[in-house]
Amino acid sequence: MPVIGQSPQYSEQPLLEVRHLDVRFTTPEGEVKAVDDLEFSLVRGETLGVVGESGSGKTQVAHAMLGLLAENGRATGSVRFAGEEILNLPAKRLNRIRGAGMALVFQDPMTSLNPYLRIGPQLSEALMAHEPVSGRQAREAACSMLDAVHLAHPRACLRAYPHELSGGMRQRVMIAMALICRPRVLIADEPSTALDATVQARILELLSELKREFELAMLLITHDLGVVAGTCDRVLIMYGGRTMEEAAVDDIFYRSQHPYTRGLLGALPRLDAAGVSRMAAIPGQPPSLLEPQPGCPFEKRCDYRFEPCKHQRPPLENVSAGHRKACHHEKLP
Repeated sequence: MPVIGQSPQYSEQPLLEVRHLDVRFTTPEGEVKAVDDLEFSLVRGETLGVVGESGSGKTQVAHAMLGLLAENGRATGSVRFAGEEILNLPAKRLNRIRGAGMALVFQDPMTSLNPYLRIGPQLSEALMAHEPVSGRQAREAACSMLDAVHLAHPRACLRAYPHELSGGMRQRVMIAMALICRPRVLIADEPSTALDATVQARILELLSELKREFELAMLLITHDLGVVAGTCDRVLIMYGGRTMEEAAVDDIFYRSQHPYTRGLLGALPRLDAAGVSRMAAIPGQPPSLLEPQPGCPFEKRCDYRFEPCKHQRPPLENVSAGHRKACHHEKLP
């Protein structure tokens, strides 16, 4: 089990506040409800991890906030950034916020970077779209930002094409591109998934370092609870588009109160006394979002299920200060 430190306490007003967020997609098979009544907030200097299996809806949360949903998608509810409602803003107004206020590090840098352009112009363009700077000033800022993300030989990197860089270098370029306009909120969507374990650890360390240096609020989206252990202050667990549990990171690892959270923790690889790796998969499959059931979406895979779980949706209720869960059981053993 990872060693978790004491989570800091935050008392200032939220920089990002999401309330009753729903995301739906119209498909030939019917309507898919990808995100269902999601709520969370984020303050300056805080990192919130959003964790769930593939298809849980976590990436669509980021896309909805930034107006990046596919054409067949629509979002309702409220997303307030620095006190301003931004959900479903016209593209022209939302472009003022993208990059300069909130920035997104995409999951796959190879498909996010333009393969036909050198790195320098791609970084410079991001800055010039938001700041009244000359091309020379933008190039110097791009070089400085590549240095800030610890890329060796940043000027040579500016002249390179994406395919000439390693996966870890491309991911650092994507982080530099997200930060070049000095946003206040950084959203990192599976920023280290395609990387090997050593490079993954370095990218996560870099994100934590840059969060402190730039005084960012960060939303870290991942399917791996192990990733959030040394990076996040709070964790929100999603399943079937809904919040299952939300708490400080040490509460999630040591005092979790939702069966799904415990299932994810059980799936983390650990060594027993004999040095043998042990982990337990969660049986069954995630629910179909085309046919959502009225009760708990985790009911069919849950070892603690009983009759109310099948027919009644569990409300998201406080377990203790800053700790919420959506489960009919008052307390798990």
